[in-house]
Amino acid sequence: MARLKIFKLHTVNAFDRGRPDMPEQGSTSSLKSTTALTPGGFNGWLMQTLIHGDSKNESTVQGVLKKKGDERWEQIKAGRAAMSFEELADILKEMNAENIGPDFANAAPRRKTPMNDQAFYDAVARNIETAEKMKQQLEELRAEAKKQEGYVSKLFSIVSHKDPVGKAMSDVAEFEKYCYKNGIKYDASQEKLVQGEKPRTKMDALKDSRFLLAAAGGAAIGLAGINLGLLPVLGLAPAAFFGVLPWLAAPFIGLNIYKSFSQYSIMKEAPTLLRFAAITAAGFAISMGVTMGMTALFGVVNPATIAAAAIPGGAAGGFSPMQYMLPIIGVFTAAALAFKRAKATVAGAFNNPSDKPGLAGKLTNAYNKAVGLVVNKYTAPVMVKAGELGGKATDLINKGFPKFIDYVGIPAVAVLMSATMATGGLGLLGAFAGYYVTAFTGLAVGGAAMMAAFYQMGCRSKDFKELGSAAATGFSLSSSSATMPKEREALKAIGVSAKTRDTVVPLGGVFNMYGTSLYMGLTAFYAMAMFNPAATLMNYVKTATTVMAIALGAPGIPASNITLLDPVLQQTGLVAAQIHKIYAMIIPADRILDMTQTALNVLGDMVAAVHPDRKRLRYRRAKNIKKIREMRLEKEKMLGVPSNDNQKLPVPQPAAAPVNDNQPAAENKAPEPKKAAPAGPRL
Repeated sequence: MARLKIFKLHTVNAFDRGRPDMPEQGSTSSLKSTTALTPGGFNGWLMQTLIHGDSKNESTVQGVLKKKGDERWEQIKAGRAAMSFEELADILKEMNAENIGPDFANAAPRRKTPMNDQAFYDAVARNIETAEKMKQQLEELRAEAKKQEGYVSKLFSIVSHKDPVGKAMSDVAEFEKYCYKNGIKYDASQEKLVQGEKPRTKMDALKDSRFLLAAAGGAAIGLAGINLGLLPVLGLAPAAFFGVLPWLAAPFIGLNIYKSFSQYSIMKEAPTLLRFAAITAAGFAISMGVTMGMTALFGVVNPATIAAAAIPGGAAGGFSPMQYMLPIIGVFTAAALAFKRAKATVAGAFNNPSDKPGLAGKLTNAYNKAVGLVVNKYTAPVMVKAGELGGKATDLINKGFPKFIDYVGIPAVAVLMSATMATGGLGLLGAFAGYYVTAFTGLAVGGAAMMAAFYQMGCRSKDFKELGSAAATGFSLSSSSATMPKEREALKAIGVSAKTRDTVVPLGGVFNMYGTSLYMGLTAFYAMAMFNPAATLMNYVKTATTVMAIALGAPGIPASNITLLDPVLQQTGLVAAQIHKIYAMIIPADRILDMTQTALNVLGDMVAAVHPDRKRLRYRRAKNIKKIREMRLEKEKMLGVPSNDNQKLPVPQPAAAPVNDNQPAAENKAPEPKKAAPAGPRL
């Protein structure tokens, strides 16, 4: 076996630890980096890794470098010059031929790049990867990225360089930095560089907290006595935001529900979708129970104490499309089903009668004839075109709506908090405490319910560590979609089959929002207890239906608590001014509430994945218990004494018999352990 294939490649995160990373092995240029890493520092670590105190390794490295003159060796050894990739590749090939290699074992991996991948080094050594090929691959990735608006500027530009790929290939330090920033990795099966997941940076974390920062900044300005709501232009931001929000959020939610149902088969995924519906309904039921219990014990926030929590310039009422959110959701869902039916009709799926025997076949044929009156060979092509336009409209609003949230919503939040604090002061936040206690209590109960469900399905301490790790990732990222890779890893460690993981996790990111339904239910019921204690049964039914519909189909979006709550609150019987006060109440804690509900969304997805494999997990646990029992029996035999299952057996450590050189070798044996009396019957 070639030596190169058994290198222990664990490269160091030099950018994080203050020393440079191991270079990539395909650039023909010098390693003089323009980054904060110095060539000497990078080269010093690389030389230490290649030689690691071994004279034979040093001789090999020296021999390769001296091909360009003795001065080259002295410069690199002293750190005055950097090693080119050509030289590094030659060194590795020489080492491979001499059955020696560098020592990367003591360098813990901190950054995921191709240079942290053994397969990449092997490909370079075998000339599968060269500088020319890598440059071409990076150009292809960049061209693919240009198709997505904003992606190039965020992922593929390095300090606004005119030729970022050329700069990335100028030296291996730049290459490593480029790959890390843009999530590029090496795929051994395809034998090329591919696009992976982009790592999160401090700027990403700052961006995720933008609403929290806007709320905190506005509150600080308001406490200083400055009311931004009185300014001539900026003061209009809250009224503009909350006035336009329903008209954009209604088609946004509807189109995304349309997209979700048009991409997946409801019949094929029915078992998974039913589990999602049950989990989402459980979250809603918990929200109702907790809110009723907490408000009965501690009461609700007195609306009179939060009179200052109003939107500057906000209208007191008026028509809102959110009042008809349920019909809107129904229309878009029906449109999605019609689009799928039209595509199947165009493909000829319903040209022949059903071959199902008996009543099932007759009912299927009758249903196809009834639907065929609307969706047939004449109307289907038109419906397919219309459906494709709907998909394009979804993509368009998905690009525009987040920009509206950022450009108008953030200043609106800052102005709202400024006006609220300037008018009501810190005492107003104290008045909100009852809602915060209720909300976090409900979320905590929801988390405990999920853990109880995992325990009932066979998960134990080691499994809970994996589950907790995935939930913590969701909490920190505040994004169910970004947590999917971690969910897969956790479910794999628990023992969930690959088929279940690959089916449930992607669907869960779209249809299963356990934490969202719990949070929206908590807030809606608390709002009703505050402003509409005499709500009718129809208010409760409409609120519950809207929460379930949105939680099962709405996408993950920025400021989801603000955007998705509006259609829910519209069903509670509250007027616009009262809804505005609810927004003022939730905004100060919006960020932490959003992070917590995301963690619960992740747990809900994993419950749906563990449930179909619960028998598998229980069998695995029973098998482990059986294995432990067998090990105990083996210990009993070794010790020669019986024990019961509740008794801890000492680990046998038989002492060696003293050796007497004057006796024959056959007599120098440890004494046989005494045989114990037969053990009684074991249960």
